[in-house]
Amino acid sequence: MLRSTFMKLCSASLLLAASEAAMAQGTITVVGPLSGDSYSSATAISPDGMVVVGQSSRPPVWTSDNGWKSGFRWPQDQAMVPMGGVANAPWATPESVSFDGSAIAGTCMDEEEWYYVRGFYWTAATGTRDIGTLPGMRFTEAHSVSADGSTVVGDCQPYDRLTYRAFRWDAATGVMESLGLPSQTRWIAAQSVNADGSVIVGVMDKFVVSELDYLRRAFRWTLATGVQDISPTSGPLTVTEATMVSADASVIVGRAMYVAMRWTASTGMVTLGSLPGLSYSTAKAVSGDGRVVGGVVASNPPLDNGRAFLWTAETGMVDARVYFASLGINMAGWELGVINGFSFDGKEITGRGYYNGASRGFVVRLAPACVADMDNDGNFANGGTPDSAVTIDDLLYFLVGFEGGNVSVDLDNGTNTGTPDDAVDVNDLLYFIARFEAGC
Repeated sequence: MLRSTFMKLCSASLLLAASEAAMAQGTITVVGPLSGDSYSSATAISPDGMVVVGQSSRPPVWTSDNGWKSGFRWPQDQAMVPMGGVANAPWATPESVSFDGSAIAGTCMDEEEWYYVRGFYWTAATGTRDIGTLPGMRFTEAHSVSADGSTVVGDCQPYDRLTYRAFRWDAATGVMESLGLPSQTRWIAAQSVNADGSVIVGVMDKFVVSELDYLRRAFRWTLATGVQDISPTSGPLTVTEATMVSADASVIVGRAMYVAMRWTASTGMVTLGSLPGLSYSTAKAVSGDGRVVGGVVASNPPLDNGRAFLWTAETGMVDARVYFASLGINMAGWELGVINGFSFDGKEITGRGYYNGASRGFVVRLAPACVADMDNDGNFANGGTPDSAVTIDDLLYFLVGFEGGNVSVDLDNGTNTGTPDDAVDVNDLLYFIARFEAGC
């Protein structure tokens, strides 16, 4: 009786607060540039979502001026920190960051962006460190660091930059090793490494007998298997490239014949579709769990002036800006050009776009699942189906479940942290009231 009376009193007060408005399910934040610079781009985010890295720059302002470029790292809720280069190569571009942001890899260049190019590895203890080159090579580009910070991968080139060689570099020993050059292959470049450094993916220029020509082919490398071509052996997807691998290496993304693709051992290489009027795309990023893919889609190659896209198995390919706006995120002034990185769960997303006409990096932080969004029709018997809005339907669903003591409304254990405790009691009611009145 007491429980029923309490429920009715709460119901009366909550009905006055019920709102049909859709919830804002995240935020978008401008990333950079550094003070005095004109442009910025966010190139990666740590898998824990706490550290964004990228590049800040300004254009030349007189004839003999080369402009300026600087790397940066931006720990959440802290000041943005510039990242310098190495000797003879002052311009740094961070490209990848370890799980907790403690290790960063990328490429440094001289002011002419040609004569001296070096891969780097950064930690707070060592600063920006030149990782060297393979024997006989002049340039090094570092593209990815493993989530555990142990391994950096990329490519080395001679002066003519025609014969790339893929490498892996061990952070503990400082030793760089070649991945080797498979037979009938002219060059090979590593693009991404998985969480523990055991799997590397990239692209190679390989002779394909069926085509009687050298073609770009996506590859997957492990110590046990060496370099393996993961492209289809027949069919239309003859030109392929792998750009990134998921944390456990089960998912590889990139492009096939100028269309974004996703690869798994069970499905093989599958293209991800397109957007109206935009036929060309490439996948640049995949979440650590492999569920979310992002990149750029455009009307024609090259893809420098395209639109950012998102893909999941549930949504297919969608325009990232349109999707974020549908979640209630304020996208006023924004045009999104490319998605470059995700946190492990895909809830933090980073890339480059234009904000009020100026080139800017961005980070989108999606809100966690909304506790108060429980149902779309208020009928408990139909089961709870969230609908991205907190309305009277959610209130009715909760109250029926609460009166019946159903564990589907076990929301909190009294700590106000959203931790269930296998009991339906006043703690759950109070927690729901707070979330419902807050709109999520």
